[in-house]
Amino acid sequence: MAKTRAVICASPHAGGVCDALCADAVRQLEERFPCDIALSLSVVGLSIEGCIGCDRCRRTYRCFQRDDMGDVLRVFDVADELYVASPVYFAGPPSQFKALLDRLQPRYWEWLDTPREQRPQKKPAHLLAVGEGGDPHGCDPLVACTRSALAPAGFDLAAVQVALGTEPDAAGWLAD
Repeated sequence: MAKTRAVICASPHAGGVCDALCADAVRQLEERFPCDIALSLSVVGLSIEGCIGCDRCRRTYRCFQRDDMGDVLRVFDVADELYVASPVYFAGPPSQFKALLDRLQPRYWEWLDTPREQRPQKKPAHLLAVGEGGDPHGCDPLVACTRSALAPAGFDLAAVQVALGTEPDAAGWLAD
């Protein structure tokens, strides 16, 4: 059965390192799994408002804001596996990616209200943290934010590759 793999570029900088890594990752996935579907999504082209913490989604499992987050959720719903390449900004995610993660809040409330035995098995997610290095705090906040937000959205952050101060490699990121 064909799988759908989604590659998310979490960088707000078009044409940068993460953008190139994601394009390479999609190409490699298509070569390795020719019968599967490889989707690509970039925060550069998305308009996603930040979560305002109103908690309306606690009752409806939907955010009242109408923007591109609906497209992101559709990708999350069909993806069997997720790959995220993110730059590290002061040890954490860039604001555009953080807005995407925060807007997964409706999924959190839905997950919390679903009895444990009825929750679907989590799908694998992989994170590639990219940066020039030099920040003594590393990238633990990026990893924690990503892991925490993806979990109720149905994904388990199964692997983290850190490329801080080194040349990132899409092949290593996609390794089995």
